[in-house]
Amino acid sequence: MAGKIVWFEIPVSDPQRAMSFYGELMGWSFQKWDEFAQDYWLIEPSQEIGVGGGMLTPRDGAAPGPGPVAYFEVPSLATATADAVRLGGSVVQEPREISAEAGWSAILQDTEGNRLGVWAPTSG
Repeated sequence: MAGKIVWFEIPVSDPQRAMSFYGELMGWSFQKWDEFAQDYWLIEPSQEIGVGGGMLTPRDGAAPGPGPVAYFEVPSLATATADAVRLGGSVVQEPREISAEAGWSAILQDTEGNRLGVWAPTSG
């Protein structure tokens, strides 16, 4: 089903403080993601929320936006990015491969200035 939320990112200034807050509040656990040079922390939320996972990202310009970004599954990144522009939005981060197994993502901005991620699995 296209359009389901599959991932989210929360920009943070202090990862340890954020992990303490979200760990206590939501019961999440965290794992350092060493695949990137930035200080990324994978979030492993409980299965009840129905999302594959999330990440704490540095709030230093490397993060996709000023607040949390949800990623929605789409059948085609090319179609999603073209449609966003056609409808008055914009492409903030061009499509890029996350990994050969995970697929591709892009960051869009809607007509209200909100950022949203779109993701297409490798098989799609």
